[in-house]
Amino acid sequence: MFKFFTQKKWFLWSIFGSIFILSATSAIVYIDVQINKWFGEFYDVLQNALSKPGSVELNDFLGWCYKFAKLAAIYIIVLIFSDFAKSSLIVIKISDDQFIIIADKINAPPM
Repeated sequence: MFKFFTQKKWFLWSIFGSIFILSATSAIVYIDVQINKWFGEFYDVLQNALSKPGSVELNDFLGWCYKFAKLAAIYIIVLIFSDFAKSSLIVIKISDDQFIIIADKINAPPM
C-alpha cells in the first residue's frame, strides 16, 4: 500500500503533496472557526443596530462585511487548490499488492 511513497518517480509528489493537503485541510478548519466566530460577533452588532437605532455606524457594518468577504475569499482559494491536489492523484486498487496510479488531469475533455 505504501509502495507509492518509495517509488522515485512519485517520491516528491507523495511527500510534498501530502504535506500540502494536510496543511490546506488545517487551514480550512481554521478559517471555518474564524467564520463561525465572525457570525457570533456580526450578529451581536446587528442586534445592537436593530435594538438601538444609530448605535452602529455604516462604516462599522461595512467593516464586518469586508472582514467576511476576506475570510470567504481565502476559504474559496484554499479549497480550490486543496481539491485540485486531492483529485490530481487517484490510486485504484487492483489486487492486494498492485495499484494503478493516475496523476494526470482527471477531468480532461475527450480528444
